[in-house]
Amino acid sequence: MPDPVLVADPPVPAPAPVADWRAGLTGEYAPLATDPSLATFKGKDWAEVGPVLAKSYVETKKLVGAKTTLKIPDEHSTPEEVGAYRKAIGVPDTVDGYRITRPEAALTGWDEAAEQNFLGKMHELGTPPQTVQAILNWYGAYVSEQQRGWHREAEATSQELRRDWGPDYAANVGVANRAIQQYGGDALVDLYAQTGQGRHPLTIKAWAAVGKDLMEAGAIPATGLAHLTPEEAQERLKTLQADLLKVPRDSDQAKGLINQIIAHQKIAQGGRG
Repeated sequence: MPDPVLVADPPVPAPAPVADWRAGLTGEYAPLATDPSLATFKGKDWAEVGPVLAKSYVETKKLVGAKTTLKIPDEHSTPEEVGAYRKAIGVPDTVDGYRITRPEAALTGWDEAAEQNFLGKMHELGTPPQTVQAILNWYGAYVSEQQRGWHREAEATSQELRRDWGPDYAANVGVANRAIQQYGGDALVDLYAQTGQGRHPLTIKAWAAVGKDLMEAGAIPATGLAHLTPEEAQERLKTLQADLLKVPRDSDQAKGLINQIIAHQKIAQGGRG
């Protein structure tokens, strides 16, 4: 009996390659065929993929336009439109979201309550943080220049009064300050500080004259530098000289202490000018 003939299974035909429209991207467009962003568009040829790709392109353009074109809110804007605009330009959700840097003027007498009111108004108006900081920087520079101007005025007044009063300068200024404080109180002191009149030589001379008359009449106790004995002045000198060593050499505090030391030295030496 002949051996059976072993008939092999017919070969399985290889699957036909799946047609991909990207195969049609040739020449200068060939690199696009491997771009991952095109893999999401399925189809065997341009006839299938073209309309889908065109639609996607149009929708993308609309989306980009919506993100880059901001409409400034007006009285007709909806709350959603206003909120979207504020968010787009960086306005924080709350006032506390402003992270500001106080200008140098904040180091001397910065009004924190006024700062909070300012930030609240800026938030209400929808002001972005960079604009808020720019306004604060300008205000700080303005206040600093004001303070430098006041210092120059005070220095000029001091020099004029020193020329007129000589060694009695410190005593007369002390008498003027006592008279202003006793009869005008903090309200007058604040008014003079705000208007600058307290730095005018005529104001200081007038109050010094008033203070002397009041002391002679007994309305103001005869105390202070003008009535120190040489022994009291000598004792006070020790404290002033020790204080001078604790402050920066060229500071206003140092200048004030030096003036007091000179005045006390004259009294300690037995004379008031």
